[in-house]
Amino acid sequence: DQASAFFAAQTLATHARLRNSDEWATLVRLIIAVFQDKRVHLVVIRQLAIALARLAVWLSASWPGLVVEVIEAQRLSGVPSLELLHAFAEEPFSRRLLVDGSSRSRFLLVLRGQVGAFFAAI
Repeated sequence: DQASAFFAAQTLATHARLRNSDEWATLVRLIIAVFQDKRVHLVVIRQLAIALARLAVWLSASWPGLVVEVIEAQRLSGVPSLELLHAFAEEPFSRRLLVDGSSRSRFLLVLRGQVGAFFAAI
């Protein structure tokens, strides 16, 4: 049911905004799998993209290749990635994401270091 999927995705995006968790790495893999399902409604994709962008900031120190890995998985699935690109461009720098400045800076450095791989994936 699309409404249930949207609610679950929105809840996940909200939790990803608030705190770090040891379980996020496992959930990222599940979110990527959902992205590859072409039957998933766009509003669900949008919320999951927001969750992934927020998690990319949280996990930038422990998983520096997350952004490129997500974009590459999206490209291989054949599903348009506009929502994902939009979320990666905006969410990590949003005031809604409650992280300190050093986390944002660390994410930006990781992202800058992977520009070539990022563009190759898209």
